[in-house]
Amino acid sequence: MTGNLDLLTDVTPVYDRWIRSILGIGPPAQVLARGSVNSNGIILHDVWFVPDINVNVVSVPQLGLEWHMDADDCLLRRSDDQAVVGTGHLGTDGLYELDFINLSRGPVWYIASSVSQHMTGDLHLLTDFIPIRPSHTVKTHTGARLQVCGKGSVKTGPFMIPDVCYVPGLGENIISISQLTDTGFTLIFGADRFAVKKLCDGNLVGYGTYGGNQLFHLDSLKIPTNK
Repeated sequence: MTGNLDLLTDVTPVYDRWIRSILGIGPPAQVLARGSVNSNGIILHDVWFVPDINVNVVSVPQLGLEWHMDADDCLLRRSDDQAVVGTGHLGTDGLYELDFINLSRGPVWYIASSVSQHMTGDLHLLTDFIPIRPSHTVKTHTGARLQVCGKGSVKTGPFMIPDVCYVPGLGENIISISQLTDTGFTLIFGADRFAVKKLCDGNLVGYGTYGGNQLFHLDSLKIPTNK
């Protein structure tokens, strides 16, 4: 729910709906409308507009998510596939503030140190595609060698990645750590998450989390065209 109507799109009115206050005390507040939010990394549907509240609140039970938190950070995961769909940090008022949340089930990307190039087996993810003839082989994250048949750019949702190889038969979407570092980026790893930053100025361009089985999932990667 939110008290800021300007955050909502696709707004529809709501009638005869009241909710308890966030703290569970005081008079109930009226819900006047509902809509969607797509702003600053927050992508949510069915958000209620409640004029009497002065904060933006996400209901974890309503979304059916798992909530993991430590002293300073939190993760939101889907229960069925354990994909990270949101992260947050502890704010100055004692509430956790969301850095991003996105429940869409788009393509999953991983990072790997064992490959030399970004690659995907899904041609539909690529724009500005240029075929490569004759093709050449590349070593994948599993150690297999597959043919590179072209290159293009990924421009879908939280991912903007140039110079991605099209490798038919590859079952995953892989980002190469060495290609990132060779093009002016650095990766900073924590206990269960990592960040991708521009080496020249430290600006954040991507982040992700440890997904188990020695795999790191990318949640977002937006490489500027003017690196």
